[in-house]
Amino acid sequence: MTTISDDREFRAVLDTLDATQQRLVAARFVASVLPLCSDARIDRALDVAANSAAPTPHGQLPGGSAWQAAMRRRLAQTSGSIASGEDTGGPESGKQYRILSA
Repeated sequence: MTTISDDREFRAVLDTLDATQQRLVAARFVASVLPLCSDARIDRALDVAANSAAPTPHGQLPGGSAWQAAMRRRLAQTSGSIASGEDTGGPESGKQYRILSA
């Protein structure tokens, strides 16, 4: 896969994924923020969502499920950085680009 350097490229690659690939990438994005929460129910919910037999139809969510998960991941990381006093806004995008490029 190619190296992704901005949101335009990031979204273009996400748009090429089918519904199953979108779900798998979305699950990777969600899994990468699990350390922000110590509730075991979140882990179980992620497992159920990633392995669900009835995924959200591709195109039902604006930008697809992976884009929505990526944006929610950024929100979670930003919220965590505000709470801890760290600045992770810029690095967070880069982490997502690397996840999708892998």
